[in-house]
Amino acid sequence: MHACRFLKLIFIIEWIKALLLRSKLFTRLATKLVYLLPNSLGNLVSGIEIQQESRHAIADFLNHSSFQTINLIDVGCFKGGFLKAFQSLIRKRILSIGIDPIRHNHIVPYSAFVEAAVANRLDGIYDFYEYNDPSLNSLKRIITSDVSHNGQKRNRKFLLKNHVGTLAVRTVKTMRLSTIIKRFKMENEIIHFLKIDVQGCDLEVFLSLGEYIKNCLFVQLETIYSKDKNMVVYENQTIFEEEKPIIEKLGFKLFSCVDFSEIGTNPEADVIFVNEEIIRTHNLENLLRRVMRGNTFFI
Repeated sequence: MHACRFLKLIFIIEWIKALLLRSKLFTRLATKLVYLLPNSLGNLVSGIEIQQESRHAIADFLNHSSFQTINLIDVGCFKGGFLKAFQSLIRKRILSIGIDPIRHNHIVPYSAFVEAAVANRLDGIYDFYEYNDPSLNSLKRIITSDVSHNGQKRNRKFLLKNHVGTLAVRTVKTMRLSTIIKRFKMENEIIHFLKIDVQGCDLEVFLSLGEYIKNCLFVQLETIYSKDKNMVVYENQTIFEEEKPIIEKLGFKLFSCVDFSEIGTNPEADVIFVNEEIIRTHNLENLLRRVMRGNTFFI
């Protein structure tokens, strides 16, 4: 009986997801749904996250550009929900590279998969922390004194759904993104979309591109939007106010920001930056302006 009810619930979620994937009007509802569901159910609809308005605009931009193949690198790809949603928007061939230190059963196959963590350090073997909530797994340790599952402490601490417990510390192969770029002979290729979601290490992963930072057109990172260096989850984790000037100095402009604290969750945000030099050198300014026209989510 319980199994039957659970299957019905999954069917309902998938039906809702199908509707959301086809409508820009409900993208904000999609985001709320992902973050309000329990972790196990939220994973079922994690791909909806890409359906926010800014990503529809990016898809329109890429679809109308002269690029024949769209290169996607998905760092922290987990089960591939992001790729599935990305494929639903892009009408061109996609070359996708998924990267994760743990191999999961992917919803859709990547063109290539790299089983490794990514960091801006020498390639090698490093400690990887696994927690009772796998969405928290990271190369960094959680600061347990700064997190809580008590909603009354929302303004002082990061809220997690359950008590944090370290299940294991394993060693994993760790690489720079620049190493992966060379492995796949993409030194002279544009990375049209780089998505990073690696629990506290996003800026470090981006910087690990080194000289190939200039190859990225759009880059999405998850960031801390607390405006308080003491309100983070992981040791030595940076916040948005620290990351933004570093990324802008490298030639990127803030393109959009989705602040999840607005829907009652923790002060986190998905931010997307665009490489202004690639836009200029490929004469894409008019196309970008046309796609952006009438949209209010751009910074």
